[in-house]
Amino acid sequence: MASNINSVSTLRFSGIASGLDVDDMVEQLMKVERSKMDKVKQDKQLLEWKRDDYRSITSLMRSFQSSYFDVISSTNMRSSTSYKAFSTTVSPSDAADAGAVSAVATSAASEGTHSIIVGNLATAQVRQSAGGVTKDVQGDSGYTLTAGETFKLTIDGVTKSITLSDLDGTDGVTLADLNKSIENAFGSGKVTVDDTTNPGKLTFKVSSETNGINKITVSAGTTNNALANMGFGADAIYSNRLSSGDTLAVLKSKLDDSNGGLAFTALSDGTEGIKLAINGKTFEFSETTTLYSMMNQINRDSTANVNMQYDEINDKFKFTAKQTGAGNNIEISESGSSFITTADISVNNAGEDAKITIDGTEITRSSNTFTADGITYTALKETGTREVTVSTKQDVDTVYNKIKSFVDKYNELISKINGELTEERDRDYAPLTDDQKEDMTEDEIKRWEEKAKSGSLRGDSLLQKIVSDLRNTLYAGVEGESGTSFLFSIGIETGSWNNKGKLVINESKLKAAIKDSPDKVAEIFSKESSIAYSADMTSTERSTRFKENGIINRMYDVIQDNIRTYSNKNGQKGALLEKAGVVGETTENKNIMYSMIKTQSDMITTLTKKLQTREDYYYKQFTAMEKAISQMNIQSVWLSQQYDSQ
Repeated sequence: MASNINSVSTLRFSGIASGLDVDDMVEQLMKVERSKMDKVKQDKQLLEWKRDDYRSITSLMRSFQSSYFDVISSTNMRSSTSYKAFSTTVSPSDAADAGAVSAVATSAASEGTHSIIVGNLATAQVRQSAGGVTKDVQGDSGYTLTAGETFKLTIDGVTKSITLSDLDGTDGVTLADLNKSIENAFGSGKVTVDDTTNPGKLTFKVSSETNGINKITVSAGTTNNALANMGFGADAIYSNRLSSGDTLAVLKSKLDDSNGGLAFTALSDGTEGIKLAINGKTFEFSETTTLYSMMNQINRDSTANVNMQYDEINDKFKFTAKQTGAGNNIEISESGSSFITTADISVNNAGEDAKITIDGTEITRSSNTFTADGITYTALKETGTREVTVSTKQDVDTVYNKIKSFVDKYNELISKINGELTEERDRDYAPLTDDQKEDMTEDEIKRWEEKAKSGSLRGDSLLQKIVSDLRNTLYAGVEGESGTSFLFSIGIETGSWNNKGKLVINESKLKAAIKDSPDKVAEIFSKESSIAYSADMTSTERSTRFKENGIINRMYDVIQDNIRTYSNKNGQKGALLEKAGVVGETTENKNIMYSMIKTQSDMITTLTKKLQTREDYYYKQFTAMEKAISQMNIQSVWLSQQYDSQ
């Protein structure tokens, strides 16, 4: 096998004179030299595997922490509220009140029943247009009606092509003919066309405000387009309703101008547009802003705290307060422009407070959702004088399942660490060298390395300390109002010696404790010391905090000591991070294992240079031999020639 040392600059004579396979001989000599290099590479690989095994423990502990020790987690176990749960049942006295009230019990609730009467729902203040805000569909200029030309008319989403025709065959196409054609297409009493509303120009309008017709649109015909002759733009689309994609400039032409028409004002960026103030928040919208963008910006603003909408059916603008209840929750003013006036936003429907009777006592709230006696109610429908009964019952199963989930995950963590501590090291399987891998398949390499990786953390002192510290959190009693309580007293035990610290739940005993002594359960698990966790606690502070803490906060301290990402006064982070670091954090390349691996890498670099030098040495020796033999051969030939000549 050829050497993989890239080095030789010396001119080599590979057996030309001697007939020897010099390359093979050098290769055999170098195998002994490379064995030292292979040993260092194997040691480096073992260190890398060991680092990765440490990191797998770190990852598992971080996952455990985020699930059960993070206050924003839904499965957080550090809060006392996690150990109390109640279910609620809502029972109306009359079927008509089904769905009138919803109720969710919090951890502050207690078992019992409550009667609820929803006398009045809270409503939001609304300010809106007094009537329709847009013009009828009107032409821009005088008109002529030409037989055979067409246009499209859309009424509330239904589009039909209208062909201009002289229906009576006497005097050409008249307005009467046009109206008759529309009536034939859609039925009578829906849309009419006149030339008197806007003298000399065509106007399409809903025949009656009570006929259920809302939106009409006039657009170009597919063939023989009539719009230009009818006084409309040839390719324009005219409607008596606004579109969310319309710009404010388009709105200006569409809005009814009976109140003077929409006027713009100069904005701070030098453009023209609308300037509004809503509940103290100033908005500026240029004439190129779409209606959708305008409403979206207002609706997303928490200071304005209103929802603006365009009601297409009723052709009105509406501002609705996000806050329900009585009082003035919508203040709108305008500076320079005239949107409020043109849209006739003059109707003010005041909001009302909710009036609820709970267990005979009437309360007034600005919102339909409120909390009383640990129960969050939402009033959805008024019940008059009829009662709705809300019953609360302790939900033992929810708390039990939460504790069981925690115990299962804790046992997984302990099992993983114990597995690493007890896994045998198979010394018959060392990391493969490059030469060995060349003679193996990928599957063979994978199976080999699985065995070679085994036992890297067997008997590891850091992991032993973690297991010991976690187990200690379980054995010590928790001091509380009722004296010292132990975990086994509520049905959770550490089991036999063979369990190696894993927890075992006595289901009936734990459920009984949750039902009969919920405060005791909460205290054992979530009691927290007045001394906050710190990376720089003294031994006395640690001891006091441990005694005062419940089991969860004791475990929290152990986990923090090992995986915290912030440093103590000596610049040290969690013990596992100091040992092996984690990817994506400053400890990735600043830890004990990294230093050890780097030492091996440096040794590999040094040995590589030595191997290059050694291989050059061997080739120089063989080259010298080849030269000497070649010289001898030349002399021998010369002597032979001299002898023959005599």
